[in-house]
Amino acid sequence: MKTNNKESRRVFDALHRIDKDITRSANQALIEFAWKEEVFDNEEYLFYSSIWRAHRGSLTPGLDEWKRQLNEKLLEAFKVEKLPKGRG
Repeated sequence: MKTNNKESRRVFDALHRIDKDITRSANQALIEFAWKEEVFDNEEYLFYSSIWRAHRGSLTPGLDEWKRQLNEKLLEAFKVEKLPKGRG
């Protein structure tokens, strides 16, 4: 399935937020994209889909850690070179 520009922007915006703060949540566009690209398996996809709108501090420490690990997995899978300051 081809993504449109708006959806692509949402994916990259979410990656940028997570890169700045590993505790931030992915958005639905990034979660769906990660699943379609087989970065997330079915269990990870279902978990993240169920918690992506959860407020900070509302997850148990174990679930919060799993989310952080999945965020690291997203950043690793979709590495984007950082631009020098003033260029982006």
